[in-house]
Amino acid sequence: MNNEYILKFIASLCLCEHMGDVADDIDKVLMDIDFEVGEWNDLNELLGELAKHKITTLYGTEITDD
Repeated sequence: MNNEYILKFIASLCLCEHMGDVADDIDKVLMDIDFEVGEWNDLNELLGELAKHKITTLYGTEITDD
């Protein structure tokens, strides 16, 4: 399993309009790949954490932490 690809997939999902349905799945994937982001309460917090690790979307779109 390619961890970077999964993180890019998560970043792409975070930019979708309806994320409530997949938040638990995101947590599971993050735990399964042992990627520590700490506790997050909304997608902007998660995107900020992914940005700190220079994760992009599947399409190479950069995520900023501001």
